Amino acid sequence: MIILAFICFTLRKMIVRMAMYWNVFGLFMIIVGLLPIWHNWKSRFDGVFFWPFVLIFYIMLVGMFALSMHVSADIYHMRELAMHISLLNQENEKVIRDIRHFKEVEKYGKEEAERLRQERARVKKGIYAEEDDV
Repeated sequence: MIILAFICFTLRKMIVRMAMYWNVFGLFMIIVGLLPIWHNWKSRFDGVFFWPFVLIFYIMLVGMFALSMHVSADIYHMRELAMHISLLNQENEKVIRDIRHFKEVEKYGKEEAERLRQERARVKKGIYAEEDDV
């Protein structure tokens, strides 16, 4: 379980938090297997009930592991989509600035539009300089 979680994490199939939970669960399983108290408890299930119980347990375990891999993949995709949205927003702002500049060129002329653009850049630089001082 621990090795499988580590392999999935290194192949970027699972996020850190999920891999950590599976590692803790794997350590818990190792510790429970080492305790002699559980061997006496196991003897009560010997016979008819033991193998179906083990089979159902491992099927549920594999299902939960597959579910955690799918959730991790969705989280990776969400992060990637957020990055793409951020890049698209930056590009959209640039296009809006260009359109504003072209409208000003059309309305006021090239020299006046350039002066307005430089004035906005100075104001923007001043605003960011004030934020750095705080």
